[in-house]
Amino acid sequence: MKELEQLLTASAIQDANWASDLLAHMTTDDDDAVEAANEACSAILAHPDAIAHPRWPELVEAAINASRDFEDVAEEVYGERISFEDDEGGLCQGFDGYSTTYSVALLLGEKTTRAHPQWFDLVLALMDFSDCSEHQAPVVEETILPAILDNYPQWDQLIPHVLEFDAHTFIGDLLPLPQVLSHPDLMQWVEPLTSYRMMVDAVVHPDVAAHERWRELALLVNGDPSIRSYSEYPALQKLLQERGLE
Repeated sequence: MKELEQLLTASAIQDANWASDLLAHMTTDDDDAVEAANEACSAILAHPDAIAHPRWPELVEAAINASRDFEDVAEEVYGERISFEDDEGGLCQGFDGYSTTYSVALLLGEKTTRAHPQWFDLVLALMDFSDCSEHQAPVVEETILPAILDNYPQWDQLIPHVLEFDAHTFIGDLLPLPQVLSHPDLMQWVEPLTSYRMMVDAVVHPDVAAHERWRELALLVNGDPSIRSYSEYPALQKLLQERGLE
């Protein structure tokens, strides 16, 4: 097996054992796998020749699986799998250094990777990974979701994942979009939210306020007493009064 550095060049991709050797580096049982996966994502896996390789999806999946979440790190430190909230000594706060999801998110956000036929499946695999919430921004806000909304009919499959990890992004960035507002599952997505306070800004957004679903959303949000103390509530109240709903 070649050294990792030897596998991170464009010429190395042509070697018959390139994918197998790189995969071996990313599937070891120690921290070297995380380092190898992060380096592969940033240095070589966005190269057109790498993307064209038949084992490219396997390599991206290996990079995702190389990541270690908080509980993995806690088990090493404390000898048991504890939650983030139970880390009273703060000994695991640097656990994101053992993560690969940020690197994979940036990789899948590259324009060169979006045309791959298994791109969407890899995005779903990334979103399913347990520590993705710690590295959500490049997945949701900057790279991947805009590409999905514009080009993938299956974009709605990703919404439950977004809501689970980052409801604020859904409400602030996605809810005002026409394709989201018009989706038949819209109310199913927003009704389970534990607090509608963070939805007030979205409901008074001009694009949302002008949409035919506004009344349904506004009445849902207005039914939560906790929003009355929110700074943007007067704007919602004014709209409700103007439209004869309060």
